[in-house]
Amino acid sequence: MVRLVDNYDLMALPVVDDSDRLLGVVTIDDVIDAMQEEHTEDISHLGGTQAEALATASSLRVARLRLPWLLICLAGTFISAAVITLFTTSILGPMIALAAFIPVISAMSGNSGLQSSTIMVRALALGLISSVGVYRVLLREFLTALLLGVTCGVVAGIGAGLFIGDMAYAPIIGLALCCGIIWAAMVGTVMPLVFNRLNIDPAVASGPLVTTLNDSFALLIYFSITLLLMRVLAL
Repeated sequence: MVRLVDNYDLMALPVVDDSDRLLGVVTIDDVIDAMQEEHTEDISHLGGTQAEALATASSLRVARLRLPWLLICLAGTFISAAVITLFTTSILGPMIALAAFIPVISAMSGNSGLQSSTIMVRALALGLISSVGVYRVLLREFLTALLLGVTCGVVAGIGAGLFIGDMAYAPIIGLALCCGIIWAAMVGTVMPLVFNRLNIDPAVASGPLVTTLNDSFALLIYFSITLLLMRVLAL
């Protein structure tokens, strides 16, 4: 239907039955609504979330929609950690094994930032931010990121402790991942708003900048928390 309207520049499409009797008309505004709905769904899936995250104001609901994909990504990052751990723990010990979780922190932060930026770019395109309010959106995204960060941090901390063989290191990985996800989600939320205010297409500019900031600061957060907790816990 959308392709017919686009190919032939139609303003309306007749709807007929098997006997070619007119049943109704599909107008161009109905076609545009269907196209927007499908596009929103596709973009949301690319970001590892669902389109209904645009319409709900509940942080718990949004977190539930995003959490399954983040946990799947978390499981994938442990494959990289397992490979590095396999070659480091037997030679250099558990202290160096913390380096195996660099891809976990980096990848999970990137995934969280991608989800937030994807939703924000699409919300701006549909004009939803003005109806909800910027501050409410920022508060919702922060609470969502907090829920996601705590959940993934607990899972990652337990997994890291089992990998290393010493649960004393679990708080380091867990807290670092929690902070990394919160940081990345807020960057992914704020950057599209900033670019939109500067009259720069947020869909074009947000992705590279969000990725760069998250890669750099996720590692900075990880190393800073590692050094701090190692001193506090006397590891």
